Amino acid sequence: MKMTIGKVAKELNIGVETIRFYQRKGLIREPQKPTSGGHRHYPDHTVQQLKFIRHAQELEFSLKEISELLSHCKNSCFDILTLTELKRKQVDSQIKRLTRARSTLDVLLTKCGQNNDSNYNTFFNTLAV
Repeated sequence: MKMTIGKVAKELNIGVETIRFYQRKGLIREPQKPTSGGHRHYPDHTVQQLKFIRHAQELEFSLKEISELLSHCKNSCFDILTLTELKRKQVDSQIKRLTRARSTLDVLLTKCGQNNDSNYNTFFNTLAV
């Protein structure tokens, strides 16, 4: 079932400008304008590509990486596996960094909560280490 850009945006809960942005970036094709006038209609495979893009973004893939994934989907599972393994390592690194940040914030909350008179000094001294 082909849909207009507005219907696609509504179905996927994204903005029309987001779809146009993906078109400008070459992630999806803009449908041909009908020769008889009227609205462009997006085919089902384009809607599926948009869903793919949105889910890949949720997995922390950049638009450049998503473009690579979309082009490699047609070529080699090995390339997809390599890109996915790299992304997994990056996510693991982010998790470690965020876990350290959370621990430091917990220390700050505890220290600052114990000594209300010198919260700035406690905060500063803890982060200046």
